[in-house]
Amino acid sequence: MDAVEVILASGDITKPITSSDRNAVEDCVWNFASNDSIDRMVSLIQKYRKKPQALQPEQLLHVNRDARLDQKIKLSPEYFADRLRLMMKVLDLRRPIDIDVLGDSLFQLTPAD
Repeated sequence: MDAVEVILASGDITKPITSSDRNAVEDCVWNFASNDSIDRMVSLIQKYRKKPQALQPEQLLHVNRDARLDQKIKLSPEYFADRLRLMMKVLDLRRPIDIDVLGDSLFQLTPAD
């Protein structure tokens, strides 16, 4: 911001910015002239993002479903298990799977022991 203030304080802001002014501004405003802000955002996200953590089922137990979700999808455990069996048959998947009911239309699939 100091560089911008110096340029603005110089009086005539209608005159073209010189390359030295541009360099001074770009020190403070990263994407002022040539840099792509998308690249900068990606680098910052990669730098500061948290490492992925597994979602714990108990985190989902007390989530209230919005009424719009009930209108879009409502699955009974029996219907879900039946559709899963059909999908596994079509895909020729034979590994046994346990289905745990976590909540309203919310299921956790795990390999059976």
